[in-house]
Amino acid sequence: MDMKDSLQAIELKKKFSRDKTYLLSKNGFFLFRFANGVFGSKWCGIWDLDKKLIEYFAFKVGGVWLSPLNFKRFVYDGVQALHEYEIEMGKIVEKVCLDEGSVMVELRTPKKVEIEVEVGVNIRKRCENVHRRTYTLVSGEDRVRVMNEIGVVEIGVEKGNFIPEPRREVHFPGLYAIEQGYDFRWYEEMQEKFIPGIFRFRGKRMVLWIGKKKKIGEV
Repeated sequence: MDMKDSLQAIELKKKFSRDKTYLLSKNGFFLFRFANGVFGSKWCGIWDLDKKLIEYFAFKVGGVWLSPLNFKRFVYDGVQALHEYEIEMGKIVEKVCLDEGSVMVELRTPKKVEIEVEVGVNIRKRCENVHRRTYTLVSGEDRVRVMNEIGVVEIGVEKGNFIPEPRREVHFPGLYAIEQGYDFRWYEEMQEKFIPGIFRFRGKRMVLWIGKKKKIGEV
């Protein structure tokens, strides 16, 4: 569906988007995020019912991270979300939608460029924060499967290359939510992130998929 043809689409420019959030959901599998692209809370990320799978995903395009500093526009119609960024090479468009049990992200650039993708995994129960579970990963050329004792998630970049560089960190994404005035009801605490490695891709159209199983479809 073209968002331009949807009467229900919501459009936000940069100065109005900082404290707004959105939800994409399908059969209990959902993504929750700030409109400017930030995963700024322990509640943000990708979830399967009451189990969290992903803390965040992030893109470096031509050596520049996409962030609130270069974010320009957000469009949302309840089915998909569009994030637009502006960097030196021009406009970067990120489109996010859900397939059955997976999140599909399409990134379009004005010319062929090197893109790096970093995904923070955090497989935990809803009631948990830092859990210290051990992760195992199984990787292929363009994908990786990450698992611990309570769940598994698959991540891939079509026609990309996965470089295993596993590391584990503790961070505080909720600082952003606190700055936006949400903490009185969100109860932010420290969180874990397990980064299995980095995906590299060169081109003008990149597709990232994240979910319970590999799903390749239209985005």
